[in-house]
Amino acid sequence: RYNGKNINITSLFGVESNDRRYIRETIIDGNQNGAVVVFLDGETRNAILNGLTVTNGSGYYISGAARTSSGGGIYIVNSSPIISNCIVENNWAVSGGGIYSAQGNSLLSGNTIRHNRALENYGGICSSGAEFCNELLNSVYFNYSSARGSDLYLGGRNQRQVIIDTLTVKNPDIYFVEEYIVPDDFT
Repeated sequence: RYNGKNINITSLFGVESNDRRYIRETIIDGNQNGAVVVFLDGETRNAILNGLTVTNGSGYYISGAARTSSGGGIYIVNSSPIISNCIVENNWAVSGGGIYSAQGNSLLSGNTIRHNRALENYGGICSSGAEFCNELLNSVYFNYSSARGSDLYLGGRNQRQVIIDTLTVKNPDIYFVEEYIVPDDFT
């Protein structure tokens, strides 16, 4: 948990060299004990997670909510961190198995989100508060959900076009990608 600290946690990727081996070898393992990385306390774009593998998370549990967990790998609420060049894999939650991002403006850049599971919805990314970089593209594939949005859920107001490098299928339907845009005049 970043605990409101705008710090940079990074591997040697991008610091010493652009050898992607550093990403695979620098691992944060959640040991199936909740969300692996948590941004919950108003962190800004100065809070950075870069060049790491985030794995084996089981979601952030909201107290008092029965059987509800979100963001197995990365849980972001009311915060706007930068997540770049990370591999988010083999995590699970009830919703948003890989990444859950809401009520903020996080930036996702150059990440690989794969092999994550959601017991209900949105296996890879559940986002109503993230911006996807259109220069350094994200790949979101081979995620699983028992209902819909296996790879990606996009929701919120004024969601702009999202360009993804790799998805599980070429022409995704609602099972793979779900989108919900709140109209500007909705109150």
